[in-house]
Amino acid sequence: QKEQKKLTAYLTNDIDLTKLGMLFALYTGVRCGELCALKWVDIDLYNGFVSINKTMQRVQCTDEIGKTKIIVTPPKTPNSNRIIPLPKFLIAILKSFDPKNENAYLMTGNDEKFIEPRHAQNIFNRCLTNCKISKINFHALRHSFATRCIELGMDYKTLSEILGHASVSTTMNLYVHSSQEQKRKQMNKLNILVKI
Repeated sequence: QKEQKKLTAYLTNDIDLTKLGMLFALYTGVRCGELCALKWVDIDLYNGFVSINKTMQRVQCTDEIGKTKIIVTPPKTPNSNRIIPLPKFLIAILKSFDPKNENAYLMTGNDEKFIEPRHAQNIFNRCLTNCKISKINFHALRHSFATRCIELGMDYKTLSEILGHASVSTTMNLYVHSSQEQKRKQMNKLNILVKI
């Protein structure tokens, strides 16, 4: 939680489009490829939601050995195609950017230039270095999002749908990590049973 607060403060201070992308991932739980493929047209600021309907990835070219290319495809599973409500603070930050071209990618503001997942990880690494936080994988933003949501009382089914999982068990087994403080808080609920 302390590192998330530190990272959030860094990302919101003198925010630019790449910092906006990192903040967006931290507070929506989107996957790196989904973030990289995200365009402003996918974000409905009036109604306060984002449509996740594509993902970006680098794949091996079948016709040339050693060559790769970037492709944008539908999300990896039908459940990954989803609509995520946005928190009000994030809507306000997104509105402050006022994109001129709705077909522009979120993190570049350009409809031809994009940031691929590998580059997004590098941007994230620089953010961590600037915050003096140990290096972690971009996917840790998704884990942090899920854990914070559970700590704040979000029900598992809602979280599972926001993350785009086919079942609640996937969410619980892979993405929710209870902190020591959360365990203590839950255990202290037992105090009500004993009057000493």
